[in-house]
Order: sequence, then structure tokens, then C-alpha cells
Amino acid sequence: MAEAATGTSFGRNALLAVVLTACAVAFPFFGPSNYVIGQFTLLFIWVSVVVQWNLVFGFAGIMTLGQVATFAVGAYATAMIALYLPVPFWLALLLSAPVAVLFNLFLGLITLRMRGDYVAIVTLAVAVLLSAIVVNDTNCFRMEQMTCYPFTGGSRGLVKYGDMGWKDILGFKYRYLGDYYLALTVLFFGFIFALVVISGPYGLAFRAIRDNESYARARGVAFRKYQLMVFALSAVACGLAGGVYAGYLKTVGSTLLDINLLIFLLSMMIVGGRGTVWGPVIGGAVLMYADSVLQSLGGWRTGGLALVTILFILFYPGGIAGAVGSLFGHLKAKMVSSEKKEPQRGLLP
Repeated sequence: MAEAATGTSFGRNALLAVVLTACAVAFPFFGPSNYVIGQFTLLFIWVSVVVQWNLVFGFAGIMTLGQVATFAVGAYATAMIALYLPVPFWLALLLSAPVAVLFNLFLGLITLRMRGDYVAIVTLAVAVLLSAIVVNDTNCFRMEQMTCYPFTGGSRGLVKYGDMGWKDILGFKYRYLGDYYLALTVLFFGFIFALVVISGPYGLAFRAIRDNESYARARGVAFRKYQLMVFALSAVACGLAGGVYAGYLKTVGSTLLDINLLIFLLSMMIVGGRGTVWGPVIGGAVLMYADSVLQSLGGWRTGGLALVTILFILFYPGGIAGAVGSLFGHLKAKMVSSEKKEPQRGLLP
């Protein structure tokens, strides 16, 4: 019965993902502006990261704050491979995935004996260390038009490493659509991949470790094995999202390792619903909309987003997806209860 329910849940979520993706594919044909297309492209990239982060933080219960650093490593790997090696940009983008996997495995290894807050502190420290390395990289690595550039780009970042060439393929007018559909493709396959993991035996092991590690160990679930596995699995689409970001923005800088971006993406998971299938998607859409509304507040923009997150933590700790799920569960239980209380109709004895 449990396997049948899991299969039904997977099929329902996969079908909904296909329908929403089809709507996203058709959306540009309704004539939105390039700015709107660009915002949706960023939304797809951010949600791709949060979906994979939710796999580790939400379903496996490992409190890592290093997933944004994994995304940044994917972006930097794409830019640096395309810039320093004689390979096309699309190949550099594909190579971002194994580089991100190796980095996430490193995070998994150094936190293997840690739990809870210690994992969060160590992974955050690694991200801060990477940011410091990039910002303080001032040694001249290459000269271009009498300008000296460091290996990582330093505080100025990396530029002129190329892109997917959408302007030549689609024309100048429709160049934004290339990045839009590429980001959507990464999000769709990353989401389906995460859904397969969640609905399968690995997802069951991840949830068992999250809910009761001692019981999971007693049932033969190897914590170390599954921790490394979830770190590796979650890095593939995250690294590719970083590569898409590098191609879309055409610049990669230390802002990717900034604490503000980490909090922004973490807020997406919290507002949407940590440990839920659709939480990252819902939270991403809500936070992106809230961010666009709060742009007019200037310096209060970050404070406004923080306030939204705090309110959800206080009043809706399960996020929007959790609140909706609880509401439907309550309504379903109420309907079942009313059916049981309804007197049977028939002839009197």
C-alpha cells in the first residue's frame, strides 16, 4: 500500500511539473518584455538551487549552508574553464556539474561526523573562506589591453569568457529566450531528478535519518553513506544552474558568495516549505515577487524580505506548502468524520 501511494504521489507531482513546464514554455509567446523574461530566467536558476538544497536540508535533515557555495563553484568553474581552456562554452557548462559534485563531496566529508548546528557553521565557514580567497586574489595572472587580471577575477570578477551564442543562433531580438529555455530545462530535469530520489528508497532513507537517526541506524541505514550520496546527488543540477547563470549574466563575481544571496535563497525554502516537494517552487515565486515589489524601498529591501521570512517562521513554520497541505488534510479528515456520523438510511426493523 505504501509503495502504491508513493507511486501515485510521484505520478501526480510529475504530471503537475509537466503541465507547469508547458505553461512556462508557452509564456514567451504572449509577448512579455525582455525584463520579465530575464526575471523568470533568474527565478528558474534560483529555484533550481533551492530544489537541490531542499533535498539535503529539507528531506535529509542535514543543516548545510554550503549549497549556495556549490552553485558559485559551478558558475566559477564554467567561467574559468571557458576562459582559460580552448573548449566551447557549452562543454565548460557541462563540466561544471562534476566540479560541483567534487566540491559538495568535500563538504560532505568534512562534516561527516558532525550534526545539526555544527554542519551549518562549518559549511558557512567554507563559503566565507571561498569568498575571502576570491576577494583577496590580487596577483596578476593575465594581461589584457594593459590591464592585469587575477586568476579568479578578484573583486572585479570574471568577464569575457563567452556564452552559449544565442545572439547568433536566435538573433539579437530573441537572444534572451535561449537563456530562458536553458534555465527552464535545467530546472525541469533537476526537479524530476529530485522527485525520483524523494519517491524512491533513497528518499525513504533520507527521511528516516532526518526523523530519527538512532532508529534508522538500528534498521541498517548507513548514515555516512547516505550523507555523501545526498551531497553528491544535489550538486549536479546545482552546478549546472551555476553554469547557466554564468552564461546568462556573462560575469561571475564574489557576490555569488555573499551572505545576502544565501539568506535570500534560504528564505525561499522556508517561506515555501522546507521538506516539501513544491515548497522551493512556491517560495521562489513568492520571494521573487516580493523582491520586485520591495525594490522601491531601497535600503529597506533586504529588511523587508527578512521580515517576511521571520513572520513565516513564527506563524507558518511549515511554509506555504505545509500550510496548504495541513488545510487539505484537515478538510479531508472532516469529510471522512462527517460521513461516519451520517446515519444509515433504510427500512426500520
